[in-house]
Amino acid sequence: MKIKEHSVREYTVERKTRINGSEISYKSVSQDWIFTDEAGNEEVSAFTYSYIRTDAADIKRPVLFAFNGGPGASCSQLHLGILGPTRIDFPEPREQRPGETPALIANDASPLDVCDIVMIDPPGTGYARIMDAGAAEKYFSVEGDAHAVALLIEAWLLRYERFGSPIYIMGESYGSIRAPEVVGSLMGGPTYGSLRDIAIPVAGTITIGNIGWDVSSVFSPDPELPEESVMGLPAYAAAHWYHHLSADGTLDRDFVEEAYRFSANEYLPALYMGEALEAAERARVAERLSYFTGIDRDSLLARNLRVTAKDFEALCCAKEGRAVGIYDSRYTMPLSRYTGLLDPVADDAAMGMYMPAFTTVMNGAKREELGIPAGMRYDQINFEVNGRFKYDVSRSPLQCLAQAMRRDPDFRVFVGSGYYDLCTLFTYIRAVINRGKLDAGRVTVKNYEAGHLLYMGEENALAFGRDIRAFICAGNKP
Repeated sequence: MKIKEHSVREYTVERKTRINGSEISYKSVSQDWIFTDEAGNEEVSAFTYSYIRTDAADIKRPVLFAFNGGPGASCSQLHLGILGPTRIDFPEPREQRPGETPALIANDASPLDVCDIVMIDPPGTGYARIMDAGAAEKYFSVEGDAHAVALLIEAWLLRYERFGSPIYIMGESYGSIRAPEVVGSLMGGPTYGSLRDIAIPVAGTITIGNIGWDVSSVFSPDPELPEESVMGLPAYAAAHWYHHLSADGTLDRDFVEEAYRFSANEYLPALYMGEALEAAERARVAERLSYFTGIDRDSLLARNLRVTAKDFEALCCAKEGRAVGIYDSRYTMPLSRYTGLLDPVADDAAMGMYMPAFTTVMNGAKREELGIPAGMRYDQINFEVNGRFKYDVSRSPLQCLAQAMRRDPDFRVFVGSGYYDLCTLFTYIRAVINRGKLDAGRVTVKNYEAGHLLYMGEENALAFGRDIRAFICAGNKP
C-alpha cells in the first residue's frame, strides 16, 4: 500500500471570508491521492478538500483532518455542515420540507481561523474511486482503512511541509471508530504484519456520533454495557419531551438526567430481576417508563418493560401516525403501511429529509465554489464499500486512545453527542468514561440539542464550532 507523489486531479481557488468576527484569506485545494501496490499498480484513490489559511502562514499552525463514517460515506456532512468556510443553512426540523434545497451560506462556525482543515473522502466515496475491485479488499477493513488514512495524512504533511503542526483527527459516526484507529496507526505500536511504524504524533481526537469503543468487532454488542433498552431511555425521554411536552422545541435537560438516573438505579435492576420482579414493582416501573417515554403502560408491560430504538421509532408518535427518525428523533414521517425491508437512509425520517440537500449542494453550489468541473460523479454513500467492510480489530478504538494517552501526557479527546440521536446514544460514551479506561481529566464531553449530526441548525452549529475552536486552542503550546 503506497501513495503516488502527484495528483491526477487538483483544483485550487483563493478566497476571503469572515469567521469569528475577522476577515481571513485562504486557499482551497481539492485533489485526489492514488494508492498503489508495491509494484505501482493503481488500486484505489482518496480525495481531499484542504482549506489552508494564507494570511497567517505558520508551519506550526494546527491541522485538523476530518472524515465521516459509513463505512462508505463521503465527508460531505462535516464539509457542508460545520467545517468548511461555507455551510448549508438548514432550517429547524419542524420547518424543513422534503425536496427543498437550503442555501449555501458563509460559515461563522468553521474553525478555519484557528487551524487548517483537510477533509477526506475515503476510497469509493465522494470523488474517490476504486480502480481495482479485487485489490480494494485490503482497504475495506477497520485496520486497512485506518492505515490508508494514516498514509494519506503522512503524504499530505510531506507535500505541504507541515510536520511541525499539531495534528488533530476528527471523525463522525463510523468515523468515531476510524479516528482512534488512525491515531493508533500514526503513533505506532504494535507493529504487525507488513505495516511500518509511521511514528507521527497526534495532539488529540474529536469524535461525534460515537459507536461503542471497546469491542473486538466494531458492531458487536459491548458485553460490559447494559442492554439497549436501558442505554436508550434518556434519549427516548428527550424525544418524548420534544414532541409532547415542550412548547417551543427546547429540551429540558433535567428531565433527561432524571431518566438517566432512573435507568441506572431502578430500570436496570428491574430488568435484571426478570419474572421474579414483584407485580406491584413491575407496574410501578411501567408507570415511570410511560412518564419518560409517553408509551402507554400496557404496551410496555406487553414488551416485558423493554423498548429498543426500533420499537421507539414507531411508538413515540404513534398516536399522531408518525415515525421518528433514528438519526434525529426530532424529525418525523408517516408510519409505514407496508411490511418488508425499508431503506436505512431514504426511509429514515431524518436522513431521508436532509441527505438529498448534501448531495444537491455538493454537486452544485459547493462544486462551483471549489473550482471542480461539472460532470464528475459524487458518491454520497457507497453501500458496496459498506457491504464489503470487515470489522474485526486487533486493537480496539479504546485501546488506541488509551495507548495514545499513555505515550503522550498532552494527548486529549473531545467527544460530542446529540440528545436526539437514537443511532449512537449519548449514554454510550458516559458508560465508557465511567469504566475508567481513559484518563477522564483529558476527555472533554459535550452534549447538544441535536441528533446524529450535531451541527444541524444555527444554534447547534455555532455552539459546536465554538467548542471545536476552544479544544484546539487549548492545546496550543507557547
